[in-house]
Amino acid sequence: LIQQVVHGRRVWFPERISLLDPYFSRGRKPYAPLFGRTTGERANETLNLIRDLPFHVAIDTYVTSLIGTGRFGSRASQLQVHTVHHEVHTAFSTWAQIGL
Repeated sequence: LIQQVVHGRRVWFPERISLLDPYFSRGRKPYAPLFGRTTGERANETLNLIRDLPFHVAIDTYVTSLIGTGRFGSRASQLQVHTVHHEVHTAFSTWAQIGL
């Protein structure tokens, strides 16, 4: 953890954030806090806020499953721009083996 003074108060921040199999549903959402944005866009806004902190927080993503692919999910490619991105390919299953 990193200790910083923010507005006169001591606040603890993580040194590293790992997103494990991040999943973002497709399509724009009308409800709060998205208000017409996609879940991937909202995640990208949050990462921009973290990136703009006055100290460094390492952020990485690990993709190990098929959940972010296909017609129901989104890989949120802009997420890969702000993180160290790791994709673990497995030969255990393909979309042809998964019933929708």
